[in-house]
Amino acid sequence: MIIGVAKAGTTSLWNYLKQHPGVYMSPINETNYFAYEGEGTKTFSGQQAYNQFPITTQRRYLDLFRNAQGASAIGEVSPIYLESVVAAERIRDALPRVRLFAVLRQPVDRAVSDYKMWRRKDRGLADLERAFGTDQHVVRVGLYYDKLKRYSDRFPRKQLRVELFEDLRRDPRGFVRALYDYVGADPGFEPDVEVRHNVGGFPKRPGLQSLLVKIRQNTVLQRAAPAWSRGLFRLVQKRNIGPDFELPEPLRRRLLEFYREDILRVGDLIGRDLSHWLRV
Repeated sequence: MIIGVAKAGTTSLWNYLKQHPGVYMSPINETNYFAYEGEGTKTFSGQQAYNQFPITTQRRYLDLFRNAQGASAIGEVSPIYLESVVAAERIRDALPRVRLFAVLRQPVDRAVSDYKMWRRKDRGLADLERAFGTDQHVVRVGLYYDKLKRYSDRFPRKQLRVELFEDLRRDPRGFVRALYDYVGADPGFEPDVEVRHNVGGFPKRPGLQSLLVKIRQNTVLQRAAPAWSRGLFRLVQKRNIGPDFELPEPLRRRLLEFYREDILRVGDLIGRDLSHWLRV
């Protein structure tokens, strides 16, 4: 079970795991089942849920794995599990022998990636000072210590593996083969890691992006549009994504100071030197 963190390559890992002939992955990426608390409830860290919950009953959850016979490893990917205040205990009660895997990303970079995603969907705040305030969800997700501690308190060390996003980017093939070995699949299988999945970007023209989002969400327009227009729509969307976006240095420094203590505690918890995360 890959439990997080969001914007740290989890969609790519879901795809790489699906490639392995001995691994059966849920056909739904991000089932979010163990984080579900019912309609209208707050599901993690005092924040209102941003994710949808496609699977809300045990019957539907188990049905996802009905074709998994013969697989060496059976799994799913739901980054919300690291944020959820209830998922760790629910997973332990239902699957006490589960292998858990988390990928952590430098928290400021993770927040920027999250922000870009919400702007692409026309849901992010345009004012950077407000968007990256320490009360904002995109910022608070990067406080990893308490989230990881919920799992380390409930599972033995051999069942919880924590790696870094920079290692995945530097050596994706080696990273994924080590993951195969961890979950009990043949590590000799060579994954195709050339394609990056769910790659982010930032809109060149936010107004155009807002219009595209409204068109995409209008079901009447979607049904009435001719088939050829969909390809044109995707092309316009693609061309409206510009070069990478970077935070102004003063704001980045303030966020690093906000994360400093948590980064040091996470390093102690997972046995990794994370001091490089504190560099501007």
